[in-house]
Amino acid sequence: MQLINLLVLLPALVSAAHGDPRRMSYSGSCIIAKDGTWSPKCTTAYVEAALGSQCKELGGALSNINFQTTVTQINYRCNCVHGNTKDFTYNDGVFEAKAVIGDKC
Repeated sequence: MQLINLLVLLPALVSAAHGDPRRMSYSGSCIIAKDGTWSPKCTTAYVEAALGSQCKELGGALSNINFQTTVTQINYRCNCVHGNTKDFTYNDGVFEAKAVIGDKC
């Protein structure tokens, strides 16, 4: 019986530890050099894989909110990240995206 109670309470305890899930938006672009070029690695697939992996680690699921995403305009949403996540800038040397926490899920 105690095991059943623990299994019922565990999701609530985990949620309380991470705070209420929130939406997070990423916006940015490939890092463009002074000569106007950028890394050939900076493709839509690369950006989606990198942000998708990070989003998943934060408890969320990635979605593209601008289906016109290009190397000069990156716009994605990470739905339902942990509530204790704060705004930050993602920069892996290939692209940079500002991550901003928004409304509750």
